[in-house]
Amino acid sequence: MSRTSVRLFASAGLAALLGLGVFAQEGPKGDKAEKSEKAKTQTAKAEKGPIRTETSFKGVFEASDMAEVNVKPEVWGTMTVLRAVEAGSKVKAGDVLVEFDPEKIDKAIRDQEGDQRMAELGLQMAERDLPLTEKSTELDKGAAERQIKQAREDFDKWMNTDKPLQVENLKFSLKSSEQQVENQREELRQLEKMYRSKDLTEETEEIILKRQRFAVESAEHFLRLTKNRHDQSLNIDLPRREREMRDNLERAEIGWAKAQYAIPMSLEQKKLAVEKAKYERARAREKFDNLKKDRQLFTVRAPADGVVYYGRCVQGNWMSSPSKLQKGGTVMGDEVFMTIIREAPLFVRAAVDEKDSHAIAAGNACKVSAPAFPDAKLSGEIEKVAAVPVGGSYDVKIRLKRTDVPVMPGMSAMVKVTSYEKKNALTVPAGAVFADESDDDHPHVYKMADGKPQKTPVKVGKRSAGKAEILEGLEAGDEVSLTKPEGGKDR
Repeated sequence: MSRTSVRLFASAGLAALLGLGVFAQEGPKGDKAEKSEKAKTQTAKAEKGPIRTETSFKGVFEASDMAEVNVKPEVWGTMTVLRAVEAGSKVKAGDVLVEFDPEKIDKAIRDQEGDQRMAELGLQMAERDLPLTEKSTELDKGAAERQIKQAREDFDKWMNTDKPLQVENLKFSLKSSEQQVENQREELRQLEKMYRSKDLTEETEEIILKRQRFAVESAEHFLRLTKNRHDQSLNIDLPRREREMRDNLERAEIGWAKAQYAIPMSLEQKKLAVEKAKYERARAREKFDNLKKDRQLFTVRAPADGVVYYGRCVQGNWMSSPSKLQKGGTVMGDEVFMTIIREAPLFVRAAVDEKDSHAIAAGNACKVSAPAFPDAKLSGEIEKVAAVPVGGSYDVKIRLKRTDVPVMPGMSAMVKVTSYEKKNALTVPAGAVFADESDDDHPHVYKMADGKPQKTPVKVGKRSAGKAEILEGLEAGDEVSLTKPEGGKDR
């Protein structure tokens, strides 16, 4: 055996002891091409051993037993803070947590006390007025009925009796006046005839004739007046009177028709007004009573023993605004502004990305650490994994085992879950597994055969800590190249 062969053998033996599978150099003298070729022949053996994969995600410590603190006023709106206990304070059930400024609500209560009295008096007046309205309604209905009856009677009497009588009277008056004229004229003729045949003094005759002539003249004057009155009454006064009588009857009929619905509706309006007043009175009284109840909420007491946290815990995140509970801050009705954390076991709430969700399940053991206590180790178990993702992640709840580590709700946590573990897995360095650019679904290694790397398909399992699990294609002790041959299209 030559000296060079001895050196190669010794180097190969040393490389095997170191697990590197590196072929020794032929000598201190060799060009760069030789060194490069030998560097590409670095190898490693497929070995049996443990492999484990872990999934890590962030979470937050949360209390299992929390009592939210809020006020639920019935009618009052915002409340202004006078004083509040500090966050982190330990309290007992019944201790005062917050006192709100009662000035405005006290004023509102005083104002409404006067309004309540006025509303009560208004309702009493409406209730007493209703029976009187009912009685007056009956009177109004009777009056409307009498009015239409009287209007009809007056019209019928006018048309059937009064008008014919007046027409007859006008005619008779005219006839009487005409007859009176005729009578006076005849008497004058007789006097003139008589005085011509009798022996009377001229003076006496003249007086009598003069009087008779005046009587004739008077009768003729009254006849003219009677004719004028006859024409005026017959052609103007009587038609006007008849029109008035017809109008009065029509008005009475309209009034009667209106009364048939207006009077009952007016009474119904009164009744509805009373019912409305009762309803509004009841609402006002209820509002007033609720206002007085709301006044009792202005001193807020602890619902349970525990530690005071400001705000509300939502899915492990604390929604709080400390300024709200400073003096002068405002709190809305039904707003959770404090939470009392009771002494109870904590749990961890976390959000796991969709890509890691397959690696965890309820019942998995896990390790928990708290950045606030880096040296402390906690353990737990996944209690529940949400059935559906929200925003690209699954909500996970981790039950913790009891511990003396003083972690508090709101502290952040790191969770590690062993998602895969195999004690006797066949592994190679992860860098020894390659895939073609055109076909990355079929991995392969370069298995050493007679000192040369041969492309060998493999089935790969899990990868962890720089190792790749080989399920098919290799056996324990097989030697694989850590680098791909030059000119290969692997990646």
